[in-house]
Amino acid sequence: CALFSADNMLVCAPTGAGKTNVAVLTMLHEVGLHVNPNDGSIDRGKFKIVYIAPMKALVAEMVGNFQKRFDKYGLKVGELTGDVGMTRYQIANTDIIISTPEKWDIVTRKQRNRSFTHLLK
Repeated sequence: CALFSADNMLVCAPTGAGKTNVAVLTMLHEVGLHVNPNDGSIDRGKFKIVYIAPMKALVAEMVGNFQKRFDKYGLKVGELTGDVGMTRYQIANTDIIISTPEKWDIVTRKQRNRSFTHLLK
């Protein structure tokens, strides 16, 4: 189950069947693992979430979608594509990165950008 397990899963479903909602449930699960039980704050320095979308247009759509969903938790969502880049500082201060496969491949191959990869969930 996407909300109660950290196990990997493959979701194959037709357009409009809810694959994005499954992704949101997995994101909420990960965020929930970093909530302080005493005050409800989220330790944003302990994780980064990467969502890969196949096209730049879909990346922009998902950034807007996820910003609306995660803004109430104080999480920052950022876009990383061939047209929209992020500095190392921006990557460090972004909790959910939405990227195309090509741009993510380029960014993660650069040695200086690997400092955050241990936080990926």
